Amino acid sequence: IIEKTWIKEIRSWPSPRPEDEGTSLVVAAISDLPRRHGRVGAELGFELRLGMPVTQLNAIVGDLKSVEIVDGASLIWQLRMIKSAAEVSKIKKAVDIAGAVYAQVPDFVKIGDTERTIFREFRGRLNMGGASAIPTLICRSDVGGPFEITGGPRDRPIADGDLLFIDTGTTFDGYFCDYDRNYQVGRATDALRYAHEKVWEAHEIGLQSATAGVTAGFVFEQMAKALSSGGADLNSNGRMGHGLGLRLTEPPSIRLEDNTVLQPGMVLCIEPALEYEPGKIVLHEEIVVVTERKAQLLTARAPKQLARIR
Repeated sequence: IIEKTWIKEIRSWPSPRPEDEGTSLVVAAISDLPRRHGRVGAELGFELRLGMPVTQLNAIVGDLKSVEIVDGASLIWQLRMIKSAAEVSKIKKAVDIAGAVYAQVPDFVKIGDTERTIFREFRGRLNMGGASAIPTLICRSDVGGPFEITGGPRDRPIADGDLLFIDTGTTFDGYFCDYDRNYQVGRATDALRYAHEKVWEAHEIGLQSATAGVTAGFVFEQMAKALSSGGADLNSNGRMGHGLGLRLTEPPSIRLEDNTVLQPGMVLCIEPALEYEPGKIVLHEEIVVVTERKAQLLTARAPKQLARIR
């Protein structure tokens, strides 16, 4: 840690020490800080996590006599939403590691392989490609498209007529990518091909509309209009994208009610989805960085025609 950080003073203790697992050190460090207002903003709010038990946080708050711990989420996200060039480069590296494996899927996956087998092979290739960690990896399939796209892999063999969905939140040096790819297994129905192209076209509109100065809600609205023109029911689409960085999901949310104004340096996952038949979902996801002009793709754009597994 000392070799990697610019922080000059590091306070440590012999862990494990359940009776005082660093609590007194944190209290002392905060109490020693110069201050004007006596308030410290902590990661207490939306999309934030503290790396300590709630009981320890309560103990710290109770022991601080002249300092108040408050939610610093609004300030933290103002700072984190805008990425530096160095941060974007780390996200891009994670994107490229995943992208290389996505491109290999038609070569190492064949009809009859199980979701679990594909999952293991995909994860292994991510590791070999340089991933720092793989907190999220989803591999699901079903005839015409999976309905459940957040669960773990099953022992289900992929078969002719399936849509194979793979989504990963792979990290490089702490920064996430988050995007998926869809693969046609054998022959696809006309309905699936139409739905895929419909989502791809809506995605294109979303990517083009994600420019500095518009709101996140505006981007959602443009994609929703494109999808609803095909008769889609969008009531279940709470959002169609989100920010990305040190967390897999960050503000803003690409949802109608989000009035966050897009600014250069924001990294966004844009992901329209369509349940084109009951229980059959097509979801596309790409990652962009907002610039002064149009958004710049960090992912290699998925093809309009489904990649095929034979």
